[in-house]
Amino acid sequence: MTDHQTSFFPTGRDRGVTVTVEGFFAFVWFGWGQAAPPSWLVAPLAVGGGLAVLLTVAGIVLTTRTAGELRVMADPVVRRRYSIIVGLEFGLLAFGLVTLLTGRPLYGDPSDGLRLPRSQPEGKA
Repeated sequence: MTDHQTSFFPTGRDRGVTVTVEGFFAFVWFGWGQAAPPSWLVAPLAVGGGLAVLLTVAGIVLTTRTAGELRVMADPVVRRRYSIIVGLEFGLLAFGLVTLLTGRPLYGDPSDGLRLPRSQPEGKA
């Protein structure tokens, strides 16, 4: 029998891991946003990226300073489901790598862009 969480939000060490993961992915998202942003968006994306780094560091500090095990991984059912999902992710990564190494494109030529039919005003063909 496992101890069920009484709160919707993670606590203790689980909270630190959650903050670390969310902060890392926020940093990645803000980094992708900086690839070719309009000039008015450069500063907000830079601030967001900096805050995401601080959030990640705070999560790491919280995780390392909090004693105990991760409650989520203590449940065998949750751990099994997690292991299956991670296994599927790595399987898909391996499939993508093999596909890329064979030289066969998975998708069309990205330089073509998305070609949609142009809408014509009514009465004109």
